[in-house]
Amino acid sequence: MWLSIRSRLLTRDRLSRLGMSTETSCCLCQSGEETHLHLFFQCSFSRECLSRLMQWMDCRTQHNDLHQLVNWIGRNYKGSRLKRQLYRAVVSALAYRIWQARNDMLWNQNRISADSIVREVRYVVKNRIQFVGRMSSFDKEWIDAL
Repeated sequence: MWLSIRSRLLTRDRLSRLGMSTETSCCLCQSGEETHLHLFFQCSFSRECLSRLMQWMDCRTQHNDLHQLVNWIGRNYKGSRLKRQLYRAVVSALAYRIWQARNDMLWNQNRISADSIVREVRYVVKNRIQFVGRMSSFDKEWIDAL
């Protein structure tokens, strides 16, 4: 997550600038240049995953890039501590899984569906919830509804 927050991942545009590749198009959506900003979450594929996960978490935010989301969760989100932690977990798991899907497509020509990524992120987040200690009855009801 640190590399993605710092925009230090070796996206295709960075590889091209380093002279390691000539191809710069996004291998997930094939419709834009693969920059950090595009990959997290201007790309139609990653944006679809994000949208579905935010809907699942009943999170209403208009932020659509990784930096904006992380800042919103860390500084501006007005909700319970537990929800903040879970939103962070969703964004972290999604960024990691998007990068994995990109690498799998780039190096192995193996396309992973948005459904698969959303399912995996939901599974990871639900498992993390099990390790949360005390929580309010409001948070418990919210989690049970997920």
